[in-house]
Amino acid sequence: MKERKFHLGDLEVVQTDLGLDFYNRFDGGKHSVWLNAKSVEVLSEILNMKSDNEFESYMLKKDRKQKLEKLKVEKTKEVMKIKYLDCNNCNFEKVGNQLYLTSTFILDNEFYPHIQEVIDRIKQLGVVYGEFDSDPEDSSLSKVSHTLDDVVINHKGMELYLLNITCRLLNTRWGKEVKTYYDDSLESHVKLSLRYVTVNDKVKKIFTADILKNN
Repeated sequence: MKERKFHLGDLEVVQTDLGLDFYNRFDGGKHSVWLNAKSVEVLSEILNMKSDNEFESYMLKKDRKQKLEKLKVEKTKEVMKIKYLDCNNCNFEKVGNQLYLTSTFILDNEFYPHIQEVIDRIKQLGVVYGEFDSDPEDSSLSKVSHTLDDVVINHKGMELYLLNITCRLLNTRWGKEVKTYYDDSLESHVKLSLRYVTVNDKVKKIFTADILKNN
């Protein structure tokens, strides 16, 4: 099937083999949409057209084209939130003079492709930094305390999977502050948490794993 384009309310709809995309007819911006029952009925009629000739014949009829353009379509508002997801357990381990923090997460499969992106980012960049007790909205890396040395997906089930992350503590101001929790036998007072962003409650990206105070 070749690409099909038509107007639906104030949107341009683009249909391909992969599905539908909705664009603002005036500024070209891409949108998520809410469709009323009538819009769904008309869209279903178009999507069920097997041949391009059938589609083109449909669109040539002026009354049908005008009906499409008059349909009410509401663009959904995208709500972005930055969140933390805490690990299930967390342990310090000292190897020689180097201190590590190892954590296990049990995650929904929704996180899987985004964890894979973190793994690929470490391979490409060589390092991904994390911070200690940072404001999740702050992306300045002003409180860097560790690097993500090892991110491993150990088991993937139908709905959940097990993730292990090993962090290497750095000799920065904030890395040294985390080390005091180990030195003072207060390991349970800190935890590793994934910092990620959602759009309309769907996971869009994992930034890193930060060390937080366990309040």
